[in-house]
Amino acid sequence: MVKRLLAALCLLVAVSGCDATWWPETVIKVDPGALTEVRSVGRVVTQTFTDPVYERTVQVDEILVVDLRAADFPEALDLVRNRLKQLG
Repeated sequence: MVKRLLAALCLLVAVSGCDATWWPETVIKVDPGALTEVRSVGRVVTQTFTDPVYERTVQVDEILVVDLRAADFPEALDLVRNRLKQLG
């Protein structure tokens, strides 16, 4: 019983001394409409995301791999640029 109490006290002191936060204050996400527009430029092969935390802020980064059926990178870049310009 005493050991558990001491362990809890040590944990409490350690956490309070390092200004720990249990949840971030701000979450930044991309506009769902913009994400839908980006998906529409080609066939989405795969999708994932990362959500790093920096100074109590989470920025959710959406990562898409989109197949544009282009022969090489410069052609794919031109295609996506033109298609996104058409979408506004």
